[in-house]
Amino acid sequence: MAFGTSFNFSVRSFGDIERKYLSTKPVREKDRGIQRDIRPMNHRTNKHIRVEKVSDDEYGCVLYGTRVLSYLRDGSIKLTTGGYSTQSTTMFMSSCLPQGWDASRIRGALHVYQYEIKKYYIVGSEPLIIKDYATDNPVVVSGAVVPTKKVVNRELTKVKRAVYKPFLAFAQGFMEVLNIDVPKPDRTDYYATSRLRSEFLEKPETIGEDRYLEVLSALCASYWRGQTYKQIKSRLYRECTVHDIVEMEIGMKQR
Repeated sequence: MAFGTSFNFSVRSFGDIERKYLSTKPVREKDRGIQRDIRPMNHRTNKHIRVEKVSDDEYGCVLYGTRVLSYLRDGSIKLTTGGYSTQSTTMFMSSCLPQGWDASRIRGALHVYQYEIKKYYIVGSEPLIIKDYATDNPVVVSGAVVPTKKVVNRELTKVKRAVYKPFLAFAQGFMEVLNIDVPKPDRTDYYATSRLRSEFLEKPETIGEDRYLEVLSALCASYWRGQTYKQIKSRLYRECTVHDIVEMEIGMKQR
């Protein structure tokens, strides 16, 4: 581990961290003649991993100079990265979070979540305070930033793909079932094929069934070796139906 060769102690509640503080003898170290209250959480040589007393009602888990997590007597926890959303901070916070909670890094940001409900919160420089963390309905007091991820809008994608289904049914029957070669496109107008292809990709509803064979020829003509039905289907879905992106909360799933 980056924050120590080994870390064999964890705290999961206010009682755990209070007992750890009271049972740990301070390391003998002075700063400008003043005795420092350093109580390592792990090996006594790992002074950068320690527990500290903020007040009678608050104890903190410190990594280097950052109080990453604090337990309060009122049943709440206080989380912060101090600006260091690193893997070391993530691993240390994971070791100090309450039972049923964990930490992970997603796209460079540190997230905490409950195993059961998969409700994610971003931990940043500003303290994130969570009450009732031992229940299924934790209450975020302050600093709540619910992370999102960019996903394909499946509902809209299904609607768009439905527009192409009649043409794809025609193309599949023509190319695979009947096993007939696709005719060569008309070259009297050099740009006609490109215009037809663009029109079909952008506005398929404007192309009638009577022009499906012409469209199929235009799509195959864009590659000198031609295309199979699966390649045409993949191209239509890739270029025309999956570019609608929405923001969705991490941990949630689309139907």
